[in-house]
Amino acid sequence: YRDRSVVAGYDLLNEPFEPPFDILLAFYDRLYAAIRGVDGRHIIFMEDGFQGLHKFPNPQSVGWSNVVFSFHYYPSNPGESFRAAGRIIPKFARTGIAYDIPLYVGEFNTIDLRRGGADLLKRYCEVFDYYGWPWSMWSFKVLMLDRDVNWGIVGYVDEPRPLVLSAVTPREVTDFILGLRSDRLEINRTMATALSWRRRWGEKIASGLWDSHFVSDLRSAFLLPGTPGKLRIEWQWSPPNIGYWAGGDSVVFALDVPQDGNYELRLVLSHDGDGCNASVFLDGVHLANYSIHSTGSWRRYEPFSLGIWRIQAGRHYLRIRPAGESESFINLRGVVGILSTNEPANPMASEIVLGPFLAELPERSAFRVEWDQDVPDIGFWRSRAPVRWRIPSIPEGQYDVVVVYSSPHDATRFTLTVDGSLRQGKTLYSTGGWHRFHEVGLGTIHLQPGPHCFDAVWQTTSKEGAGNLRNIRLVRMTARKSMAKAADGAILADDGAKAEKPDLARDR
Repeated sequence: YRDRSVVAGYDLLNEPFEPPFDILLAFYDRLYAAIRGVDGRHIIFMEDGFQGLHKFPNPQSVGWSNVVFSFHYYPSNPGESFRAAGRIIPKFARTGIAYDIPLYVGEFNTIDLRRGGADLLKRYCEVFDYYGWPWSMWSFKVLMLDRDVNWGIVGYVDEPRPLVLSAVTPREVTDFILGLRSDRLEINRTMATALSWRRRWGEKIASGLWDSHFVSDLRSAFLLPGTPGKLRIEWQWSPPNIGYWAGGDSVVFALDVPQDGNYELRLVLSHDGDGCNASVFLDGVHLANYSIHSTGSWRRYEPFSLGIWRIQAGRHYLRIRPAGESESFINLRGVVGILSTNEPANPMASEIVLGPFLAELPERSAFRVEWDQDVPDIGFWRSRAPVRWRIPSIPEGQYDVVVVYSSPHDATRFTLTVDGSLRQGKTLYSTGGWHRFHEVGLGTIHLQPGPHCFDAVWQTTSKEGAGNLRNIRLVRMTARKSMAKAADGAILADDGAKAEKPDLARDR
């Protein structure tokens, strides 16, 4: 097929949901090498087999090029169907955003027309188109057309009667084949209408408002719900927005900055209330806290300036979260950056967060970011190779170092090295499960102003891996009174709420 222009690419294996993923990756790697040995032009499609796109490595780290990650989506129940567009499907986007790689929806269907399947089918098509994902619906043609389900665009009203080959006559074979003619097919009009409906959301959030040098809308957003079932994308509006914030929620936007410069960052938001407070981080460094006033309506969007900041060309991450107590937060459409000739501000840097977004994972290792978790973490710590973070500028100060981790194992050893020499280490004990997170202090370090490099090594004798790392927080001691201390050993459940505390006497 390598010289056939009608072939878009090769799908290595359809729905490989049975084998362990490390075996599947090794198999994919062998197939990739074999294909690239004779064909360097065609796309190679790799399916996750319902195991999660987050388990794929960054293609650049393993030497893969011109690859597309593919997933199939069939809601397992009606409730999941209605939640998926706002809460579940945005999770699929995370791996594509983080790796800057195309995604392909190889199969999908909402199945049941009686439970809103046609409207949901239209919504899924709109959402996939919004993200820029090519998609293929299953299936085009079926033997029996059932108008209560989405399982075919065209089909036979009278299902062809199967032949009994042991007793069939030539005439019966001829009649059977003639009965499969296309003029006997009927169209499922409900599905056809849903699939041909005009798509929305083509316009950019900044259209007609101002001249911007980069725009990050919901296509570049990571929704990180601290409370399950709240934070979501409201697709019913055009363009859509992020809403229904709750305590512990945050949103991270990937910013692709075209050139070095001083940029005014603006949020495109609405708020209808007595005001609220937001805390904003850029590349893990706390910029400032902001007081946001009402825009007069939840549907009236205005630009909100975050100030002017020095930003280098390349990929950056801007995180927004509620700060303080308020009954409601904001509706958020995105972020824009505008080049400025004014002087940049200095970040507060009361807190620095080393998390999955900035982590440099060892190449060709078991390390993965678990993007499928509500709040992602770095997992599969099966190596003594370091995970690295490079922070270009940190103010001088004394910092408390706090590790947020989970592990089912006792007596693992965690070490943080700063600039190759300054070390803080501690023995970490079981938190009671892979996703019961514990905050523990490593001690205090003094940092000089300027860039710093952080290396984390987590050692264990278990073949399962040491645990999962949500983040490492560096809290400036001058800001200690305003920041939550982690020394009390609180245990965080998956939803961020306090859970039952295990026996941590040895840790203390």
